Amino acid sequence: METALVGYAMPIVIKKLKALLDRLGFVVVGSKDKLPELQAFQNGNWFRSSRNIIFRFSKVEDNLTRIDITATIENNKNNRRAEEVIEEKIVSTIYQHFTTTRKLEYGI
Repeated sequence: METALVGYAMPIVIKKLKALLDRLGFVVVGSKDKLPELQAFQNGNWFRSSRNIIFRFSKVEDNLTRIDITATIENNKNNRRAEEVIEEKIVSTIYQHFTTTRKLEYGI
């Protein structure tokens, strides 16, 4: 599990993350529980296995949201290192996307 801290309120983070995941080719499914959680799924092909990623959100402050990211690869259940690499890539992408968005919105 990897963690990302984003300087936005939780509803904004969820909305922007859904758009980002859709652009990256994931199918996003919301949680039916009361917990703020998203599940994203990406089908595999000849070169890669299917990926399932769970995002859990928690409010730290009014404009600070914590995202816990857990990835699973369907065919590589025993290869935790590959799952960690995917989690790290997603955290990196989230940080790049949200800092770029903030710079565009506030002109910093």
